[in-house]
Amino acid sequence: MQQPPPVKGQPPAPSPFATLKKRRARENEFFKQEGVAAVLRDSNKPHGLFNMTGIGGEKFDIGVIPTAFVTGEGYRMLFRMLKHGKVEVEIEMTNSFGDKPMDVYNTVAEIRGSERPDEVVILGAHLDSWDLGTGSTDNGTGSMAVLEAARTLAKLNLKPKRRSVLCCSPEKKKGL
Repeated sequence: MQQPPPVKGQPPAPSPFATLKKRRARENEFFKQEGVAAVLRDSNKPHGLFNMTGIGGEKFDIGVIPTAFVTGEGYRMLFRMLKHGKVEVEIEMTNSFGDKPMDVYNTVAEIRGSERPDEVVILGAHLDSWDLGTGSTDNGTGSMAVLEAARTLAKLNLKPKRRSVLCCSPEKKKGL
């Protein structure tokens, strides 16, 4: 439930994001003092889905301590095992970071219209994903719909009346 606004004259409540940032900073400081090698966090999603939310803050900095998400099922199994004693986990985590932009490419296909080539039908999707979506449905299903439309048109040797443009972009924020 959302907290109501403060009474006139009272200071505003801290933002939930600011509160989370402070808590994470305290946790990271504690982990550093304790010599923690890595942090495993619960993805908090069912059916083996992972969470992708970064831990480096809003600037996507490198985290202070290596952190990985574990499936909800795996995390709960570790929790149950810890009730019976010490648990040893081996982690192999390799990442790379770059300070230069990365080239990404749009994929665009066009089928010329047989009768009305100046009229255009556009079918498009993006190829990124979001951890609050349900995995491949953001937007794997949209990308598959574009590819399946292209495959169907080719397989059935259909000649659309209007020009058809089929597009896949690597991210939705910037578009084609």
